[in-house]
Amino acid sequence: MKRILAVLLAVMLLVAVIPATSLAAGQVANYSYKKIYRVTTNRGNLNMRTGAGTSYRVIMSIPKGTPVVKLGEKKVGSTTWYKIKTTHGVTGWSEVKSSKHRNYLTEGAYAKVSTHDSGLNVRKGPGTSYGLAPKGSIPKGKTVMATKLSGTWAYIPSYKGWSAIGYLTWLKKA
Repeated sequence: MKRILAVLLAVMLLVAVIPATSLAAGQVANYSYKKIYRVTTNRGNLNMRTGAGTSYRVIMSIPKGTPVVKLGEKKVGSTTWYKIKTTHGVTGWSEVKSSKHRNYLTEGAYAKVSTHDSGLNVRKGPGTSYGLAPKGSIPKGKTVMATKLSGTWAYIPSYKGWSAIGYLTWLKKA
């Protein structure tokens, strides 16, 4: 009997702790997300490298205004590097700030609503199982800023909800 009670108590503690640790690790409710950034260099493009540091090979040069998703972060000396992924699926490392503290990556990316009908639904969570957010929908053709990505859903702060990225055209607006 004592053994059964001990097992039950252990299970109850695990159930109580798991949601709290999941929420602390970048999750909201029952879904996780990644932050979206846009390239904001004062020079033309931002180099994406194979590793965190200027000694690593350049994979590609990312144009100003391009949206990227932050996957991780690493400090090398006094420089902060983000592991990022482009909307085309290319993954690499880019410096976050210049030595003059000018941001190369700024939170949020611009997108234009490109639906076939009148507007794009905005939901309370990232998926069709969530109800409509209070503002309901974004008009066709409207430009919005997205700040988070969860699977194929983007969070639109001005509408306080999530919309499917298949109906958003990412813009290179700086």
